[in-house]
Amino acid sequence: MLGKLMKYEFQASGRMMGLMVICALFITGVTSLSYALDIVWFQVTATTLLVLSMVAVIIFTYVVVAVRFFKSMYSREGYLTMTLPVSSTKLLGAKVIVSLIWLVLSIVVCVGMITLLLFLLYSGNTGSFFTEIANAFGTVDISIWAQYIAFFGGMLLMSMILFLSQVFFAITLANTAAFQRYSIVSAVFLYLGISVVMSSVEAVLTMFVPLGFQMTSQGIQLVGQNMMGMIGTSGTASMSVTIGMAGTIFQFVEIVGLFFGTSQLIKRKLCIR
Repeated sequence: MLGKLMKYEFQASGRMMGLMVICALFITGVTSLSYALDIVWFQVTATTLLVLSMVAVIIFTYVVVAVRFFKSMYSREGYLTMTLPVSSTKLLGAKVIVSLIWLVLSIVVCVGMITLLLFLLYSGNTGSFFTEIANAFGTVDISIWAQYIAFFGGMLLMSMILFLSQVFFAITLANTAAFQRYSIVSAVFLYLGISVVMSSVEAVLTMFVPLGFQMTSQGIQLVGQNMMGMIGTSGTASMSVTIGMAGTIFQFVEIVGLFFGTSQLIKRKLCIR
């Protein structure tokens, strides 16, 4: 049943996301053409449009994800959704998985656009573009690069899941009896409130709890040091960066708690328009 739910979610939001990809491809094509024609004003305009499009792709995807969740759960469509013979956990899980795939797609699109832009900036010397990349990867062992890619990829993935947990919880809470009269406005303010409070707690834990990931040219290792300790340390520490692990642990706990809270609200407190 989870697969069927995911298939329906893909069909419901696929058109909008497909349109986004088509627009991104069109803009990258126009930008490539501007550099091929070597017209300065055209290059400047197209490059500016490409950069703005990168930002627009991310914002558009986040908005689509939030609006789709609201429409499928708390608008007229929600009546049909709630008649499905599935648990709230599976219902929520399908929406999280599909939304996460769309968010990852938006990142892939942006990375592709950034890569194109860098390639075009080296268009006068195409070989130099590939030489710079080879030199960057050649100065550090490939296993170290793999560690960093896996680490920051995992951090990015967790931040996306955290966003989904906060947005879905805020929208669900806003559609309970206490907030439903102004559900859309309530959802926005609830999300902002949750985000600010949780981010503040996370920042404090990250800065002061003596547990972190230390990143050096030798790789990433777990250390009993916080970010404040890094700031106050000189010498060899200047060649390293420490990211507090306590904040990451708190993010994981927050994600579990918010998704659990969302599931419970769907079961017991939900009010559908």
